[in-house]
Amino acid sequence: MAQAPVIAGDEMLCPDGEGTAYVTGNTVYDSYQWYFKPMFGGGDYQAIAGATGDTFTYDAYNYAVHYIKVVVTLDGVSYDSNALAIDSLNWLPIVTSFDDPDGNLTYDPGQGYLLCLGGTVSMSVNMPYEIVTWYRDDEVIEGETGTSLTITESGTYIAAAAPAFCPESISYSLPITVTVIDCSGTGDPGDPGDPGVGAPVIAGDELLCPNTYGTASVVTEAIYDSYQWYYKYWFLDEEDFVAIDGATEATFTYDWYTYDQALLKVVVTLQGVTYESNVLQIDSYNWTSLLLSYDLGENVTFDPVTETFFLCDGTTFDISVNNPPYDVVSWYKDGVLIEGANESTYTITEPGVYQAEAAPSFCPDSTTMSVEMIVVGKDCNLGTNVPQENLVVTYYPNPVQDELHINISNTADPVTYVITDITGKTVKSGNLPGANNTIALNSLTLGVYFVKITSGFYTEVVKVIKN
Repeated sequence: MAQAPVIAGDEMLCPDGEGTAYVTGNTVYDSYQWYFKPMFGGGDYQAIAGATGDTFTYDAYNYAVHYIKVVVTLDGVSYDSNALAIDSLNWLPIVTSFDDPDGNLTYDPGQGYLLCLGGTVSMSVNMPYEIVTWYRDDEVIEGETGTSLTITESGTYIAAAAPAFCPESISYSLPITVTVIDCSGTGDPGDPGDPGVGAPVIAGDELLCPNTYGTASVVTEAIYDSYQWYYKYWFLDEEDFVAIDGATEATFTYDWYTYDQALLKVVVTLQGVTYESNVLQIDSYNWTSLLLSYDLGENVTFDPVTETFFLCDGTTFDISVNNPPYDVVSWYKDGVLIEGANESTYTITEPGVYQAEAAPSFCPDSTTMSVEMIVVGKDCNLGTNVPQENLVVTYYPNPVQDELHINISNTADPVTYVITDITGKTVKSGNLPGANNTIALNSLTLGVYFVKITSGFYTEVVKVIKN
């Protein structure tokens, strides 16, 4: 017998990349038509013009955060495939930061970054950028391919970098100009090269995990008469810095949400003279939503109406979290932590409700829960949904409170029912002797149940919610 097609393919795409979905198995159908719809916002599937082969190639721009499926025909009968959830990897723009423990670097609004002669400063790129090429004055700096660069001389520095999981997706940092100056100074407090009192230098947390705080501090030794911290968002170039209410100390603590994409600085006074610090660029980590991916095989079927997976008894089914960046993973079954299940892929061997909780290793406390995946056991030795001529089964109400009504028409065979909970445990069973039947469910706890109706070679399973 012909079966509904099973499709597999690329579900996580790099920016500007492409993926291909294809029909697995050996069946050659008479026609193919691919469809798509957004993951969020509802709506019906739409046919994709020209997508009429057994494979379909799609790009990260038009099909990210979408479902795709294929509808085929064979001998005049139409079949729907499973759906693939397509997403594209996302990461922050390159942000460069300085590590200057010896105080060799200052920032002057008129002159830019000033590095003391003979001193060094370390310049770094943010995660997840791991494949890095450094440039000085538009020339590649030979041998410098790490995430940090030690700067000792004047020049305009740029980092070109990509994550290891998308090595062709190269981005470029903003150019940073550093000028080496003689810091012997003249003793004038207003001289930015003076190693004593002068413009303050600030340092602090520039990359924040979700729901966390960072702190910026004045790292120069001088104690000033007053402090006032300012901010503005870096993408609003024309806007002025705004004073932050109450931020009048040598340190300032800020949250990841309000100050994401912000520039921070402090203005100080000493003996009637005003000085302005360098600028910190604050950013917050961002990553794609936590999704579960899977490949449907011969042992698993998916019902899009009930959003339920049916697993043949005695077989297994692999589900995975989208990696990267999720590499700190815990798996749950029926709301209980599965001890030792910490890999990105988990093998399901029995019915239950499965969820993954995961976070990137660079923000391990920023955990996210996936949607629930409901898996129900099925005896695959029995025919499933093999129709009898004119047989009609209806259920109501759903959700149900106390009584479930099941109406049956046009069957000559006896009809039985079995009700199981999400773990596969049978909670109720019996016969349906007439056309109109009522099953009392008032003794069951609230939750999700599955009703299996069997009549001759006909088997149907529906999800029922008791509330």
